[in-house]
Amino acid sequence: MKVSGFFASFYSILILIPLYGQITIDWTEVPHEIGVAFNHNGVSDVTVNLGTTGGPQTWSFSSQPMGPQNTHALIVPRTSTPFGDSFPDANLVLQITQDSDTAYAYGQISSSFGSNLGLGSVSPLVTFFRFEPTDSYPLPVVYGASRSYQYGYTLALNSVMDLRTDNFGFETIDAHGSVIIPYDTFECLRMCSFDTSISTILVGGFPISVDTTTHVIYDFLAEDFGLIAHILSNPEETNPNFTAASFLERLNDYSTGITESKIIAVVNFSCQPNPFTKHTNIRCQIMDDESTNSDVDVDIRIYDANGRLVREFEHVSVIDHQISVVWDGTDEFGRQVGSGAYFLRLNIDGTCTSRKILLVR
Repeated sequence: MKVSGFFASFYSILILIPLYGQITIDWTEVPHEIGVAFNHNGVSDVTVNLGTTGGPQTWSFSSQPMGPQNTHALIVPRTSTPFGDSFPDANLVLQITQDSDTAYAYGQISSSFGSNLGLGSVSPLVTFFRFEPTDSYPLPVVYGASRSYQYGYTLALNSVMDLRTDNFGFETIDAHGSVIIPYDTFECLRMCSFDTSISTILVGGFPISVDTTTHVIYDFLAEDFGLIAHILSNPEETNPNFTAASFLERLNDYSTGITESKIIAVVNFSCQPNPFTKHTNIRCQIMDDESTNSDVDVDIRIYDANGRLVREFEHVSVIDHQISVVWDGTDEFGRQVGSGAYFLRLNIDGTCTSRKILLVR
């Protein structure tokens, strides 16, 4: 998998948050409060000036036009996410949204390390994977630190075909200085990564196709804000001082979540019966005393196992902070859908959570 666009944002935020800072950073300086939010904007095919190693120096990434790709990442409680039970050790979980895509990145941070555990997504394509092995970073980190890494994961494309992705490479925090972006100016550390990604398609466990891609990646990391700028080279780039970049991503908003963001807690979220044959009752309760029944927007979408939208319930009524919807196993046109696994996505004013439901005919 090429790390760019939507994936670049959540990988970089979760993977690299433990590495931001000036000279030395420890785990207590990593943003981890529930409600902390990051917004990033991306643009493809841009010209950049990367400067040199060392520092202090100044990098300006303000002249490039703001691109159409906007990604929002919100730190959420593990227990509120659809895959939380699969990652019991996760204590840093990001809900990442871009357009109609929603994914959850699970990580762990302690006084001695930060690590990526895995990813789950329910729309528009259903994906779930666990890093094998876990990609772990030692803490605290200092300017000049370096490491080699290797991790991978497998996705089941269908009943007989799998996609295996393996990443390995070498990275070093090789420079420091000021980064200028439209949002603000930040003192940053720069991390340079020489990354190789190998994608293998397996049928019945046997490889039938192998694709290898290399990139040079730069990430600029600031204290208290995490990822400020992310730059991805074109494939097969060998010059670390390249000027033609495949992708540039920049921070364009940040919220501490303490007074600027409001998290709507969803409790008693259930689909009963599950599995079901004729209908299932979708119910939940909103725990938010500041909102009235009339000022929250509730949207429920149901996707099939291939990520296709099957049914949507828009502007669902909220009565006494309770939500109740019945799905009878039909699509938008009233047609009965087949047996199988379906994914329900509940969105309440941007707070999303999901459930897996099984239909048995």
